[in-house]
Amino acid sequence: MEQNKDNKNKCVHLAFKPSYFYELNQQNRACVDCRAPMPTFASINNGTLICQNCAREHIKLGYEVSYIRKLVSQWDMYILNFIVRGGNQRFLKLCTDYDLFELPIEYKYKTKITFYYRAMVKYFKIFILLFLIKSE
Repeated sequence: MEQNKDNKNKCVHLAFKPSYFYELNQQNRACVDCRAPMPTFASINNGTLICQNCAREHIKLGYEVSYIRKLVSQWDMYILNFIVRGGNQRFLKLCTDYDLFELPIEYKYKTKITFYYRAMVKYFKIFILLFLIKSE
């Protein structure tokens, strides 16, 4: 992990090896959409790791739905927290709970529940509330 100070934005940027992201949870070792091993991209606002092929599909969705970044990019703590709070494991649970697995990428990420999920990844406290409501 390297640190570079950006005096213009006064925030610390961190560089991680992809293995750092794979260790956050076991499910991060495969693309959340197609299960290809060792994904090299992240969908920041969905908090998930994806392969290069799926990243191409996500880019077509627009940055409001899926903001894509290479894992070998510079990360600040704000963006890194999307992956920490989300992660493939949580998104896969959402897909299981709401039967999203069979949907193509262009539909899966435009459902109301994935819209709410993105908000929950951004505002983690709301995330916990929804899953408590779902489990009742």
